[in-house]
Amino acid sequence: MVAPIIGATKDGHIPDALAAVGLDLSDEELAELEAPYQPRSAHF
Repeated sequence: MVAPIIGATKDGHIPDALAAVGLDLSDEELAELEAPYQPRSAHF
């Protein structure tokens, strides 16, 4: 299983990440972001 580890690698990334907390996306924007997602079962 492969998964990215998300986190700030530079100090400048932290303000950008905090600003995203208040971001409101429309239903259309959410649908566009979710469209390419293809769920798969985990194999352990």
